[in-house]
Amino acid sequence: MTQDAVGWRLGRRPGLDGLRGIAVVCVIGFHSPVIAPGGALGAAGVSVFFALSGFLITLLLLEEHGDTGSINLVRFYRNRALRLFPALTAMLVFVAALMVPAGFLGVGQVAAAGLYVANIVEASGGDLGMLVHTWSLATEEQFYLLWPLVVVFLARRRRALLVACVVGIGVSTALRVLLWLSDGGFSRIYYAPDTQASGLLVGCLLAVLVHRGWWRRLPTWTLGVGLAALLGSRYLVGTDVVSVLIPAVIPWLAAAMICCVLEQPPRWLAVGPLPYLGRRSYGLYLWHLPIFAICAGLSVPHWVALLTSPVVAELSWRFIEEPFLALKRRSLIPAHPTPSLRRRVEAGR
Repeated sequence: MTQDAVGWRLGRRPGLDGLRGIAVVCVIGFHSPVIAPGGALGAAGVSVFFALSGFLITLLLLEEHGDTGSINLVRFYRNRALRLFPALTAMLVFVAALMVPAGFLGVGQVAAAGLYVANIVEASGGDLGMLVHTWSLATEEQFYLLWPLVVVFLARRRRALLVACVVGIGVSTALRVLLWLSDGGFSRIYYAPDTQASGLLVGCLLAVLVHRGWWRRLPTWTLGVGLAALLGSRYLVGTDVVSVLIPAVIPWLAAAMICCVLEQPPRWLAVGPLPYLGRRSYGLYLWHLPIFAICAGLSVPHWVALLTSPVVAELSWRFIEEPFLALKRRSLIPAHPTPSLRRRVEAGR
C-alpha cells in the first residue's frame, strides 16, 4: 500500500537493516575461503550497499527539505563524519600499527584508505592489499560530498532531480560499456567512481519516487527473485561479469527489494540475525578483510577469523560507533525539536 509523499516517513525500517545484513554476508562470503569464495558475490553485495546508500541519503535530504524548506549541509556533513570517521580511523590505526612495521602495508596505502581515495588508487592500477575493500567506502564518501549539493540545487524542482538521476545512470552505464568495449581494463571499469555511480543513483532515483509517493509495495516473490540473483552471482565468473553486468543489474534488483521491505517486511528479514548484522554491517565490512589477512598470515584457521570478525564488529559498534551516534543525537537535537527532525536524528543516519 503506497503512502503519499506527505504521510510517508522513513524512520527506522528493520527490513532495510535486513537487506544490509544480506549484503554484508555476500561480501564476507566472497572473501572467505571456506564459505563462498570467488564468483561475483562480493560485487553483488557492494552493489546492494550502493543502492541502499543512495536511497537512504537522498530520502533523508528530501524529507528535511520538505519539512524545513532547506537542507542544512553543515549538519549533514557533520552527521556523516560522526558516523563514519571514528570506526574507520580505529581500524586503520590498528592495522597500520601491526602491518606497516612488518612491511605488509605502506604508509601510502593506509593514507589512501583514510583519505577516501582508495577507489581512485585502485582504478589507476595501485594495490592497497588488505585495505582494498575501502574502495567502496571512498566511492560512497565522494557521493556524500557531491550529491547533497545537487539535491540542494534541484530540491524545488523534483522533475529535474528525477532527470538528473536518470541521466547520471545512463552516462555512468554508457561509460562502463564503452570502457569495456575499448578494453579499458578491469580495475578502471570496476573501481572508478564514475563507472560505479549508477548503483548509487538507482537508489537516489527510487528515493525521489518514494518521496513523491510514486511507488508501490512489490509482492514478496520479488524479494525472492532478488535473493536468488544475489546467491546465483556466486556462480558467475569473469571480469566482464563483475565489472559490467553486476553493477548494471543488481542495483535495480536491490531497488525492487527495497520496495518489498519498506512496509511489512517478512519476519525473517526484520527480526533476528540479518537485521542484527545489518546494524553492524559497517564494522563488519571495515574489519573482516584485515582480520582474514592477519589470520592467514599467522596460519590461524579461517573459522577463527570468521568468528573474530563479528566479535570485533560488535566491539566497534558498542564502544566506537554507538557513542559517536549518541554524541551526534545530543548535539544535533535542539531544545525544542520538530517531530520530523527528531525522527531523522534518531534514525541514526
